[in-house]
Amino acid sequence: MATALHNLSDYDFTKVPDASNMCFGIVVAEWNPEVTGALLDGAVKTLEKHGALSENIHVKTVPGSFELIYGAHQMVLNGGYDAVIILGCVIRGETPHFDYICQGVTYGIARLNATQEIPVIYGLLTTNDLQQAQDRCGGKLGNKGDECAIDAIKMAKFYIYIIRYMKLYQLLQSFEFEELFPAVNEMYPNAYLHRDIFEKAFNMLCNIQPVVSKKTIRYELKEDPNSKDMIVGADDTSFNTTWDACLGKEIKKGKGASLNDEELAANCLLNILFLGRHPLSFEKDYRKLFK
Repeated sequence: MATALHNLSDYDFTKVPDASNMCFGIVVAEWNPEVTGALLDGAVKTLEKHGALSENIHVKTVPGSFELIYGAHQMVLNGGYDAVIILGCVIRGETPHFDYICQGVTYGIARLNATQEIPVIYGLLTTNDLQQAQDRCGGKLGNKGDECAIDAIKMAKFYIYIIRYMKLYQLLQSFEFEELFPAVNEMYPNAYLHRDIFEKAFNMLCNIQPVVSKKTIRYELKEDPNSKDMIVGADDTSFNTTWDACLGKEIKKGKGASLNDEELAANCLLNILFLGRHPLSFEKDYRKLFK
């Protein structure tokens, strides 16, 4: 919501996830096109600013704001999106039509979010006059499209973590190395002595083109063959391949796999490093770990 104290286009850039591996659907109402067009422009530019590829931003139009519900529903049903954004503008007139449309769209989008898996971001401007709308689509109060794009990226990350199974490369790329290293050091004592090597491995993994794979790395509660204790882990053979082949596999958490996202990514990083077949360019660094 825009106020004198909050501009719709203001946000902390550093707290927005990387969107390079996300896919977005946008449904735009044709009614009040000078407003909705500006909203769309803001949303697309902001998505791209945070890494979203143009081919992964799919835009569809509907006649008016009430039809946004149907458009969003079809995008959700067809799948393939990590988040859907609806953009529209309703300006108050002389009849109750304004109230009916606003209430209907709000209820419809809320129902989609409550019953479907893919998040739908609400980008409907409901204003008393045209000037208020212009102020919120790139005017003095910012652009609602920018705000919707940021919400979509954050909710897409939430959806990927909670609902959709991730590829390993997506899991790793969703973190900065600094976020993972505390968990790495916890799992591998004295890792701090070789921090530079772990960071190099992480950066290499985030930039390697993964091999498309239907195989799965499954984490579950299992018995440690040495200590006989119950631990959360994955089968070593899942990582006993080249790095690019590992990166293309899906990550799944089975029953009892209580690792959080950082711990899961850190454990995968360690397993790839010690069990995977690293590139020749990493051979010298690999040897240093075992000196």
